Amino acid sequence: MLSQCLVCGSEAADRPMFRIYRVPGGRPAWDFGTAVSDETVFLCKTVDCLSRAKTGQVLERALGAPVPAPLFLSMAKALAPEHASAEALLGFAVRSRKAVLGATAVLEAATRKKLRLIILSKNAGPSTRSRIGRMAQRYGLPVRVHGGSVSLEEACRKPNCVCVGIVDPRFAARLMRMLDGRTA
Repeated sequence: MLSQCLVCGSEAADRPMFRIYRVPGGRPAWDFGTAVSDETVFLCKTVDCLSRAKTGQVLERALGAPVPAPLFLSMAKALAPEHASAEALLGFAVRSRKAVLGATAVLEAATRKKLRLIILSKNAGPSTRSRIGRMAQRYGLPVRVHGGSVSLEEACRKPNCVCVGIVDPRFAARLMRMLDGRTA
């Protein structure tokens, strides 16, 4: 039996893989092992395959069990050090549909009480900063300014994106820790 990625079909000989399996209690777990059994699936150790697996619920279907968000977050943390940045985690949140893009979408999500964090680009205009600031204060939402080496629009893969709202509480908490720990 071959060890190949459930998302892209690459073989384990070509690239490093996550091995996802069900433990005796039925819940999923992962490691970097290579042993294959009936309840084992493999996933490339890349942000792209990980986010596509999360978005398409590929692992849930393959394992026949729900895959909790902390499992995906722990795999995201285990990616190569070059992926362990706020920008990579933000891109993962966007591709996993745990974020809304653009000031209008952020304002709408905030009024529906769906947001946990707002990230503004350092290039946001004064009007956008003012609107988002008032709204964040009204709903008690934390706001962080993104000024990393990669622009907000590059991290989200969306041109002219100056505002992102994070919906998932775990992504929000991790991003706040990462953005607060950054030296300006």
